[in-house]
Amino acid sequence: MKKSRFESFLLHLLSKAEIINPTGASKEEMIKEIQSELQSEWEEYLQEKQKNDEEIHRNTQ
Repeated sequence: MKKSRFESFLLHLLSKAEIINPTGASKEEMIKEIQSELQSEWEEYLQEKQKNDEEIHRNTQ
């Protein structure tokens, strides 16, 4: 299975950082966990940005 550029990038970071892995998870499992965390953070950022944009719009009317 071909890895996405993002997955390849994360593998590269994991190998460079020599991350301590106390759970014994594989790199693929770690990538999935990191992707999930990044996705959650991104969604939270977008929600906050939308709220801020709506407030700015209300304040400028």
